[in-house]
This record gives sequence, structure tokens and C-alpha cells, in this order.
Amino acid sequence: METIAVYWEEKVQVYGITQKSDLCLTRLNFLQEHATKWGFLISEMQKSAVSFAFVSLQTIDTNVLELLFVYEKDKLNALYHQLNEWLKEDNSAQVQEESNIDIVYLHGPHFQDRFGIAESAFTALTQEGEIVLASGCAGTSMYVIIPGGHGEKTTQILTDTFHIPTSG
Repeated sequence: METIAVYWEEKVQVYGITQKSDLCLTRLNFLQEHATKWGFLISEMQKSAVSFAFVSLQTIDTNVLELLFVYEKDKLNALYHQLNEWLKEDNSAQVQEESNIDIVYLHGPHFQDRFGIAESAFTALTQEGEIVLASGCAGTSMYVIIPGGHGEKTTQILTDTFHIPTSG
């Protein structure tokens, strides 16, 4: 028998909020049947020229996947040089780039066990008129990708929304 504990906090505690600015977001759409190939190519790219601040894969429709990746602007040319070579081999794939984005990371204890973290974040951002381009969650982190220049405001909104314990 497995027991799962879930608890609710009036003001959710996070351990920190980090912001990175002046980044790029690329969306690569491709047929689901090419997922293995594109996954391998992107992992090879990361080994050589580009490290990613965020990577996410989502289903667009029954046959199309979208790979999102965020990276430093100075890697844009290297990434597109490589992508353009691969796109010649897969004419069904499409790429879209947004060259000025910010990313905000929330770090916390066991987000997967705690109710309402994403809802609290997105409700607060929506109420303040912030646009979320993409997001993702892992066990102890949440990533919010927003238009460039909005990182500080987003960080402040999330700092006001969540409890961040201080040492001392």
C-alpha cells in the first residue's frame, strides 16, 4: 500500500526566485514520427555549442510535437546554423524564434506534493497583466518564460505571491 501526502499552505513557501534576461526562445515543430531523430540532434547540439536554460516538449496535435528551448542570445547564430542544416533534411519541420525573452525560476521543496503552486503563480501574473509565453515544472522547480523586459516585474509579483524564508 502506498501513502501519498499532500498539504496546502495559505501562502506557499518557495526557497528562492531567480531571473535571467536577454535570452532567446526557439519553437521547433516536427512530426511525431521524427521525435527520436530531433531529440538526438538537439542533445548533440547541447554537447557541442549550445547549453539550454530550459527545454520542454509538448504535443500540438495528434501528429505534431513542439520542442521549446531557451538559450543565451550569443548562441543564436550557432544554433540556427545547425538547425538550418537539419531542416534541409526534414522539410516538414518548422522553426520559430523569439529573440528577446526573460525566464524566472521558482525553487522550492517538493512542488509535486504541494497543492496550488502553479495556480497561485499564474493567477497572480494574469491579474497583473503579465503574459506567459511558456512554462514548465519539475519536482522542485517551476519555470516561467515571459517577454523580454518583464523579468523584474514578474519576479516582484511572484515574490509578493509566495513566502520566501530568510536566514538569520
